[in-house]
Amino acid sequence: MNEVQIDNKNLSDENAALKTRLEAKERRVTHLENKVTQILIENEENVLHLKSEIILFKNQIDQNEAQTNKQLLQMRERVEDENVKANGQKLSQMQSLTEKLNRENQLHLEHVAQLNAQYSSLHEEFEHYRRETQEQEAKRDVYVVDLEQRLATLSKNHVKEKHSSGDKIALLEKNLL
Repeated sequence: MNEVQIDNKNLSDENAALKTRLEAKERRVTHLENKVTQILIENEENVLHLKSEIILFKNQIDQNEAQTNKQLLQMRERVEDENVKANGQKLSQMQSLTEKLNRENQLHLEHVAQLNAQYSSLHEEFEHYRRETQEQEAKRDVYVVDLEQRLATLSKNHVKEKHSSGDKIALLEKNLL
């Protein structure tokens, strides 16, 4: 009878240890999920920030282009009027201003291209984190199913042992009488 009690106690201890380990793993998984979620949120915020910067720069480029076109039309009209009066000096000033505006426009376009590259990089990194998270969730699910199966097996064995012990005790009591 002491062996049965010892076996029952051992099974109970193993069951408690497995339950504790399962709870610890669940806490770790929850912590990792929270951390991944936080990283994803930060990346999403960065992506949104970059998108807004891209939109702002595109708007600036559009405004600069509109201003450039407007200024060019105005200059063309002035040059045609003043070309009759002073052809050489005014024409060179207008050309230098046009070149300056074109350089500024080119710089803005390059900056937008850099922002787009950064956005693409962050998007790839975000997708990588998403895939890793899904893989971790799949592994966790496999571990949980495995632990549940082990607990179920241990529980069945415990019930069988308990039932078998009860039958043995009844048989011993019968033999003693």
